[in-house]
Amino acid sequence: MKHAEENATRLLDEYCSELNAVAGFRVESAEIAKLARFAVLLSSYKDSNVVGTRDLEVILAQHVMDSLSCLQLPQFARAERVVDIGSGAGLPGIPLAICRAEAELALIESTGKKVRFQRQAVQSLQLENVLCVNGRVEEVARENAHRGSYQIAVSRALGSLPVLAEYGLPLVEPGGLVVCMKGKVQQEEMEAGKAALRELGGELCSVERLRRLGMQDERQRSLVVLRKTRETPDIYPRKTGVPAKKPLGQA
Repeated sequence: MKHAEENATRLLDEYCSELNAVAGFRVESAEIAKLARFAVLLSSYKDSNVVGTRDLEVILAQHVMDSLSCLQLPQFARAERVVDIGSGAGLPGIPLAICRAEAELALIESTGKKVRFQRQAVQSLQLENVLCVNGRVEEVARENAHRGSYQIAVSRALGSLPVLAEYGLPLVEPGGLVVCMKGKVQQEEMEAGKAALRELGGELCSVERLRRLGMQDERQRSLVVLRKTRETPDIYPRKTGVPAKKPLGQA
């Protein structure tokens, strides 16, 4: 495992230099060491394959560094309370927590085996700024401890814009952001998202097209940024499963 961590650290040094060059965000050597350790934990976790691959280089590029693409958005460098919706194995939440130790990160995930991995990783990495929440976002977003409590909600590869808006806007405070990590976004999805935002109390803030850090090709990472403009009506999010089955703004 030590050899694997050394290889991961070497690759991350290169990737994080790229992040510094692109966004002016410096990742310290101690943080790089923790990112490398996290990547090795993902690749070697014996209970289950929590990210679909055990290839360390793929995990570093497609999962760890892709998660850090968020740091190209200036608001992430300032936010103090962030929630990761549908966090899976802790992506992007754990890499962000490593690089933003002064921020509080909550990871919401409904699958028990993935939450178990999150908790083991948080303990192994000694991350004191991470809360792992095992539950459905439709239910967690109705709890007083979470509703309207965050400055940024982020989600990676979880659903369409209308679904992410319904999940995320109830969790953030007025003026807060929902950051949807996407590849290419179709116009039809954008229009449906705008219709959902009108109902949920939000607006489209921007679409940031960024380089996917650590990737050798020219694929882009789009961050669709939504802003909460007023309190979300109490009826949202709807019951578990309904937002995904019947997205707002879609005929």
